[in-house]
Amino acid sequence: MKKKYVIGLDYGTQSARAVLVDVSNGEIKARSSREYPHAYVKLWKHHAAQPEAAHMTEIAVERQETFLNRYGGKISSEWLQPKVMQILNEAPHVYEAAWRFMEAGDWANLMLTGQERPSSCFAGYKELWHKKDGDPSPEFFKSVDPRMEHFTEEKLNRNIRPLGEKAGELTGEWAERTGLREGTAVGVSIIDAHAGVPGIGITKTGQMLMIMGTSTCHILLDEEEKEVPGMCGVVEDGIYPGLFAYEAGQACVGDHFDWFVKNLAGSACEREAGERGISIHQLLTEKAEKLKPGESGLLALDWWNGNRTPLVDYDLSGLILGMSLNTRPEEIYRALIEATAYGTNWIIETYEKAGISISELFACGGIAEKNSMMMQIYADVTNREIFVSASDQTPALGAAMFGAVAAGGKAGGYDTIYEAAKAMGRVKDQSYKPIPEHARQYARLYQDYKQLAEYFGSTENQMMKRLKHMRAQAGKAEEEGGYLCQEKRLIGSNPVIGIRPIIDARQGILDVRGSLEEQTMRMAQSAKKLLEEQVRCSDGTPVQVVIADTTIGRVAEAAACAEKFKRAGVDIALSVTPCWCYGSETMDMDPMTIKGVWGLNATERPGAVYLASVLAAHARKGLPAFGIYGRDVQEKDDEKIPDDVKEKLIRFGRAAVAAATMRGKSYLQIGATCMGISGSSIDPDFFEEYLGMRIESVDEVEVLRRIEQEIYDKEEYEKALEWTKKNTAEKGLTRIRSLRKSPERPRMKPGSSPSNVLSSSRI
Repeated sequence: MKKKYVIGLDYGTQSARAVLVDVSNGEIKARSSREYPHAYVKLWKHHAAQPEAAHMTEIAVERQETFLNRYGGKISSEWLQPKVMQILNEAPHVYEAAWRFMEAGDWANLMLTGQERPSSCFAGYKELWHKKDGDPSPEFFKSVDPRMEHFTEEKLNRNIRPLGEKAGELTGEWAERTGLREGTAVGVSIIDAHAGVPGIGITKTGQMLMIMGTSTCHILLDEEEKEVPGMCGVVEDGIYPGLFAYEAGQACVGDHFDWFVKNLAGSACEREAGERGISIHQLLTEKAEKLKPGESGLLALDWWNGNRTPLVDYDLSGLILGMSLNTRPEEIYRALIEATAYGTNWIIETYEKAGISISELFACGGIAEKNSMMMQIYADVTNREIFVSASDQTPALGAAMFGAVAAGGKAGGYDTIYEAAKAMGRVKDQSYKPIPEHARQYARLYQDYKQLAEYFGSTENQMMKRLKHMRAQAGKAEEEGGYLCQEKRLIGSNPVIGIRPIIDARQGILDVRGSLEEQTMRMAQSAKKLLEEQVRCSDGTPVQVVIADTTIGRVAEAAACAEKFKRAGVDIALSVTPCWCYGSETMDMDPMTIKGVWGLNATERPGAVYLASVLAAHARKGLPAFGIYGRDVQEKDDEKIPDDVKEKLIRFGRAAVAAATMRGKSYLQIGATCMGISGSSIDPDFFEEYLGMRIESVDEVEVLRRIEQEIYDKEEYEKALEWTKKNTAEKGLTRIRSLRKSPERPRMKPGSSPSNVLSSSRI
């Protein structure tokens, strides 16, 4: 490229976050080491900050932060703040040493121009910033973590600049390194996917662009700011001035086709592709193209890297349903492609339910350019015509357009991005039109996909998350020398908590029940969320919590709830209510469940009446229940769980899970009595009747005999000893050493009181 043709410079990035910058020279501390863990660029799909994202979301919901509405109701682990919080939690010295946390595009501009000009595109979509409202408040960040109270003012630059503006000019150093002219205009940075919108020529509302590659980003323009479940953000002037740009997406598209080819396609496919001189992708595409919709008998969920929109849950995982011994590689390959098409259709459906119409579909990226079969499947599944970009580098073309706007019309560029897009954006003459017969078949399959997605994506269904947690724990144990401290020794399954939403069932002209339905179910859902986040089973997995299908105001509804809880294996029942109800008709009558009742302390129809009534009924029937009630009166519409109620719910949940886990197990008593100390003998009635446990006894002499004669698993002992030395030698044992008798401590004299002397048998 000759210098005289260079009028501007811009670029797309993969919107990486959390760059550790050296203030003295602007360089990244890119090498991760023990001294500087987390000192590296973090790509969006690095989802290790999911716990931090979930915590931030919880705090935002509790505080009723309005910014959450612009991001589909959840904070994503793909964004800057959760990634920074992970650094703060795991490497606080790196957080303290960081002069600035910034997006990769902003850092590149700093290098090229020497000017720090943060982009409104990055700030709006990835940093919770809003053109009118600014950033989340210091109070919000303080609630998240007191150390982050002044995060925005201390660690971010808020001189945010709009797209199309000149960020600065190319320095002499970078002019020499790039071969461009010194003083070349450098535009404010833009996320690569978003640059594709002008790059393909989209300039008006109703036109949705799919940027299809390893993942897919769905971008749509509208004249109004609306709430869309699971959207990745809506930003005013996010691409075009005067319009709101919406972003949604799928976290895994091309990545999971590649995963299949590399791991599961098989040697036969590899050999055939090699003989024909084509790639395995090409071979599988040829074979899959011959299949009709539904012919494989397979259905998949495209969640290999979690679900971005509409669920915003990166702890979900992929699934293929319908495989048999006759299933062929090309059938799986096509099922994975179809799954991504269903996921895109779900996003379109979600947008339209939120009141944002979609009139046309556009596509760009490597997949749109190379795989015509996949584009036809997308047209059939969405039942819409799809237009493909004429450029094979659409985001780069769009970025160049913003560079041209930064240079301006007088320098040979453009004065607005609208002008640049109309002049430079193009689509191919050929488009993909839906085939009616295929569209009808895919419409049926899509409903099955939705049913599968709603089942496994439900907050009540923790199956995928439990499996993921087990895998993580096993991997952690392997890293720690193979000793699996979380090894599952429990016989049976983990306890399950069932929540019973109790309601005043009176209807009639006042429709008391109708006025309380939503409030009662929300109360149950908030309790479910709290228990799932704060209560763990003995293997470390979150407790599973299910909610009755309906509110309970009559005996028939109580019976239906009992039947559901029986199928779900519920051991613990928590009844919740904001109102007065008939206790005998709604109470939990199962003698085997551990029971709790939370009555809302509210200004109208207080749950205190029900709580007192039903607890008395439980006591009369010999069915003990744990009562939960708030100290302070709440407004009837206040959905926040007070801190004292949270503590009681968590205590109940943890104690109940422990008791349910012990039920049916045995308690090993070493020694019938211990040195004759009064009260040391086990009361079998308490364990057997109250806890439902057996009692086993072995004399201490037997333990000593087995040690002396080495009657134990030596390999297991060595593993345990190694783990104990590594993890407790300088931690727990320090405390024990401090409790041992020392020369400085007085020894017990004959006749003295033992109250101030610690016996070694009690340590």
